Amino acid sequence: MSDSPPDPARTAEPSADGFVETEPEIARARLRSEAIGILGLEGGAGRPPELRPVNYAVYRSWIVMRTDRGLLFDAAREHTPASLAVTAVDPETRTAWSVIVKGRLEVGDAGSDGAQLASWAHSGKTERIRLSIDEISGRHLLERPRD
Repeated sequence: MSDSPPDPARTAEPSADGFVETEPEIARARLRSEAIGILGLEGGAGRPPELRPVNYAVYRSWIVMRTDRGLLFDAAREHTPASLAVTAVDPETRTAWSVIVKGRLEVGDAGSDGAQLASWAHSGKTERIRLSIDEISGRHLLERPRD
């Protein structure tokens, strides 16, 4: 699990499944601490949702990504609602966290909001899209004693 800020929720009472809700500022810090997530779009017309791994960066109130012309670019041109899921797991401490961002996609500004994005893949993707951070939530799985 990457180095992320401590969560004040660690002292909170977990739900029956062991998770504790994360404060929004901690969720934002965790979102910034990672660079890979899963972008989800509704499938529409009875089709299952579309899920795509993405390399991203947080820029102001946006999640910025690079893509090619195709599904994600078309969704951004249509201002499609989307979600980004980011997770991390530490098997040694048996802890995990997740952050979910909900917003709308749009075509990004290649001059400004792409500057923060270092690509992991050697794909040559030149189009920039971005997801607004309209809602952000997070959960943290507290350390559990080994069985």
